[in-house]
Amino acid sequence: MKLTFLILFLIIAKNTISQINIDTINIKEVIIKDSFKDNLEITSKIDKQQLLSNSTEPLSRLIAKNTSLLVKDYGLGSVSTVTFRGTNASHTQVSWNGININSPMLGVADFSLLPSFLFDNVDILYGGSSLKETSGGLGGAIVISNKNTLSKNKIELTQEIGSFSTYGTYLSINLGKKELKSNTRVFLKSSKGDFEFTNTSVIPIENTRMPNSDYLQYGFLQNFNYKLNKTNFVDINIWYQQKDKNIPPILTNLYKQNYTEYQKDNTLRAVGTWKKYYNNITIKVFSGVNFLQLDYLLQHHTLLGDVSSVDSKSNSSSSLNGFSVKQSEIIKGLSGEFNLNYNYHKADISAFERSEKYDTGFVNTRNELLLMLNSDYKLNNNFLFRFLIRKEFIDNIWSDFTPYFGVFWNTKFKNNILNIRTSLSKNHHFPSLNDLYFVPGGNPNLLPENGFTSDLNLEYIKKTDKLEFKASITGFYSEINNWILWKPTSFGYWTPENVSLVISRGIENYAEIKCQFNKNELLFSGNYSYVLSTNESGINKGKQLIYTPKHKYNILAEYSRDKYKFSWNYLYIGNQYTTSDNSVYPYQLQYFILNDLSISKSFKLKKSILEFSIKANNFFNVAYQSIINRPMSGRNYSLIINFRL
Repeated sequence: MKLTFLILFLIIAKNTISQINIDTINIKEVIIKDSFKDNLEITSKIDKQQLLSNSTEPLSRLIAKNTSLLVKDYGLGSVSTVTFRGTNASHTQVSWNGININSPMLGVADFSLLPSFLFDNVDILYGGSSLKETSGGLGGAIVISNKNTLSKNKIELTQEIGSFSTYGTYLSINLGKKELKSNTRVFLKSSKGDFEFTNTSVIPIENTRMPNSDYLQYGFLQNFNYKLNKTNFVDINIWYQQKDKNIPPILTNLYKQNYTEYQKDNTLRAVGTWKKYYNNITIKVFSGVNFLQLDYLLQHHTLLGDVSSVDSKSNSSSSLNGFSVKQSEIIKGLSGEFNLNYNYHKADISAFERSEKYDTGFVNTRNELLLMLNSDYKLNNNFLFRFLIRKEFIDNIWSDFTPYFGVFWNTKFKNNILNIRTSLSKNHHFPSLNDLYFVPGGNPNLLPENGFTSDLNLEYIKKTDKLEFKASITGFYSEINNWILWKPTSFGYWTPENVSLVISRGIENYAEIKCQFNKNELLFSGNYSYVLSTNESGINKGKQLIYTPKHKYNILAEYSRDKYKFSWNYLYIGNQYTTSDNSVYPYQLQYFILNDLSISKSFKLKKSILEFSIKANNFFNVAYQSIINRPMSGRNYSLIINFRL
């Protein structure tokens, strides 16, 4: 069924190119939702215009609707993680302006803490392509950056009003001169989150409202870009934010709730970068910090008053430093790059649990020395080869070499371009500090996870002065040894073990048409992925990993004319197992289909622009869960007013 959908999609798109009659030759820039760069890396991109159009949404929502990646949501405003190709959330590495922002304690990045409003570009690197940026991305890497290119003053104010008493205010101030540019972004968002849903955990089934699900999030981002002279540039980025949220109960505890769960996330990040250009050599030096604070409270309500059952405080501080040298023409056709990074992490976790007789938490540090050597050789205008190797020294242990070898070939004929990419790579992922040292349960004897990945990508592009068509298909295969899995013990707590060999294989497809005729602009794009990610050891050998749907696809259609714009987004997530033995009833999450609609109208007011947008998410009011017993909201609306001066 899914393969038939894909074939029909590509056939219709191809026929559209040959049959459509367009009577204008001018085509304006249209947002590319998911494409592959003209190089070795298999990537997709969420650009600045797309981020601006969805500035009130968390970054995870854009990723879910416009790429093949899988987003796991624990509820409205709650924790959200992103995974590649059937791997774990810890196998997704996330960087911001050159520094890694994964939590050294948990090893993952919470995407509910990443507002789209704060960023200018998001590059998604699949599989071995992530080694160009970092190690540890057994699934891939997400690279977030801020690039202020404006040399003029600009103010932008956005106000959001939505369902469940959701309010958001977003302010961006750009001050620019030729040498010095400044961009300041401030935001505040709150919601009661008390959406109505159907509770299937009781008999008879009934409609109710989600309790204890309100949140408040605010922060700012300050960017400075300074041009010292023609060859020296300095960038400074400072990012602070806080999120206070109550954690709603799972469905099975909804009517037993005599407690309150609360979490506060505090984040401060800063990075300074100096770049020097000299002939064909680029030197880059950066230094950054990443401070994370997570406070969690579980408080029971009794006749004698409120009693704290769990009161934990988790703090981590990271110093992240790097030096790189790139030379574009060592000899004819050969370029090279050398990276040296030193990182220091410290985690301090203290927790009080009334039910336990032992202390919990830990204090520990980690030192990382990371080396990378990359060389690209351009044989001719059609062939490009890349060889990359990484070596890491972490806590007095040298890692194995992690090599990458890739080949890129392309050909052009008339208005057609055919690109072929293929790569082989090894990678590894070190356990997080919680995996190793958490008390109770940490396992200091854990081995790093080791992965082997191969992929093959074919991309076809047809460009004319009237329209553009793109289509690509990628096949991938990866093996991960020493997969880390937390298991319950007979002592009442959980502990991680190296237990599994996991094999993930599948295909990813993308297609896009964009064109303009008269005053009409049209964009039609879609992604489809098939992922078979199975445990290949133990009693569950051959079983699909939990929370890994085999099928996912999304479709985006945008139509604009004059100052009006209409968009429709369709998202399908297939069935998901929630138990390792792939039990179906009642543990399987059923597939769900979401439809989001939006319409906007802009007005020109002298030197300013005023835009009104109305969005309807989950338009058909589908009841669904991304994590079992964590219901998501049904149909909801938002009104967004944007003023630009």
